Amino acid sequence: MRNFLFLILVLLLFSCNAGNEDRVVSTVNLDGRKIPVIHFDRLPDELRETGISEIIDDYRVIPLETKEECLVGNAMVFLFEDKIIVGTQINFPDPVTCYMFDYKGRFIKGVGAGGNGPGEHSGYLLSSLLPLPDTNMFVLSFTTENQLFNSNAEYVSDVKQPYDLMGNSVSYSGDTWYSPGVVRGHPFYPRDSVLLVIHDRKGEVKGLIERTVYPPSADKGFTPSMGGGSVYIYNGKWRLYSPGNDTVYSLSGENVVHEYILDRGARGQKYNTIVEPESIIGRYGYSVIGESDDQWIVNCSEITKAEVSEYRPGQWGGMYDIRDELAVIGKNSEEAMRMKVFDDLYGIINERAFNSSHYYTIDNKLVVAQQASDLKVKIAEKLKEDDMDPNQRKRLEELDSQIDENSNPVVFIFSLKEKIDI
Repeated sequence: MRNFLFLILVLLLFSCNAGNEDRVVSTVNLDGRKIPVIHFDRLPDELRETGISEIIDDYRVIPLETKEECLVGNAMVFLFEDKIIVGTQINFPDPVTCYMFDYKGRFIKGVGAGGNGPGEHSGYLLSSLLPLPDTNMFVLSFTTENQLFNSNAEYVSDVKQPYDLMGNSVSYSGDTWYSPGVVRGHPFYPRDSVLLVIHDRKGEVKGLIERTVYPPSADKGFTPSMGGGSVYIYNGKWRLYSPGNDTVYSLSGENVVHEYILDRGARGQKYNTIVEPESIIGRYGYSVIGESDDQWIVNCSEITKAEVSEYRPGQWGGMYDIRDELAVIGKNSEEAMRMKVFDDLYGIINERAFNSSHYYTIDNKLVVAQQASDLKVKIAEKLKEDDMDPNQRKRLEELDSQIDENSNPVVFIFSLKEKIDI
């Protein structure tokens, strides 16, 4: 398991790929087979303005039922099968409160319990929901705690991670778990020196895949460490991308399998390299949103502003402004597209919701929650436009009639096309 190829070896293999110089997707021989390489520097220069209606098959608009026992403030929204799980922070920093609704917005029950006892959580955020394939179970992450629930949203067990502050834990069966570490930046915690830890629910390590690429150990200067990882399912297998080693893996038993490589190129952040903090402006981090038999969908996040300082020897932090866009990349063709997606159905949802990886689920859906009070204001302003499309006006008026300023949030669920036209 530790026979891991160094990044430099992978890069050397690129030079052997004659004839692929202009293709967005080339191939490289690795482990006795050909795997794809996505070259982000070869994406088109054009950034297309693309309406959300152009990349979806259908969508739902679901006003959540408003009752005393399920009042929702700020909403952290996730999907499981045909249910909506909503986390809301009522009295920060108290534990987050979670509810389950159906696809008609009807309240079903509370989920989990705040506290420090068995089966309770203390985390103040609901940060993720990941289903376990073929088990009718899902795992909720409450800031740094992971708990397993069955299809009725009943608590099953805690899922302990071997190290603190790891990424989202995923599993096939609920018995063997995969928790990603961090393979970029200077190492300060145990999780910073592993690509992946395989463990049981109690946090006992069953296997470990070590990190192989580091910044220069003698130089504690600034090295980029931001950039979201990717955990998603394709063809029934969990796939993992952790920025810093440029490779996407599938998780199988106690092994990982190389599936494809992300060549960040000159546009990408220079992970595990000492750079001047201002040099990260204008560079991109990447996160895989989804994959089909025909395409990849990738979030491309450009840093437009950075205020970075060394707050402790060798430790850097700061504030960043980010501009998000999406890339759709064909697997079996030379076609690729950069796009900035906007709301052409209602005209009131901020475009960041359509372009940030945060709002996408592992089953190719986009989930956006909007506060009813905000929607009432936005709808009123939008309806003042004289040259509005009649169908858009009808949609806005219908939504406006379903909510008032005191209603629970409205959840928009968009189902992406299996194949987006490029």
